[in-house]
Amino acid sequence: MASILGPGGATRMHAIEYAWLDRMRAVHLFAYRLPADAFTPYDSPKSHAHVFTGAVSPLGPPERLRNAAPRK
Repeated sequence: MASILGPGGATRMHAIEYAWLDRMRAVHLFAYRLPADAFTPYDSPKSHAHVFTGAVSPLGPPERLRNAAPRK
């Protein structure tokens, strides 16, 4: 997977509203890997999200994400 944000960058980026920044910095955030083929585009043809309306199991245990955002 290619890196984003230039040399030394990350392989993922999370975008949130500025008002949520302090809250995001204060929590332990976990990522769950889910099977992509279980999800379908929502509101096609210009989908802004993918959804699944049934039960879905993670592909493995949750991954704790480190807080890479600098503090004020």
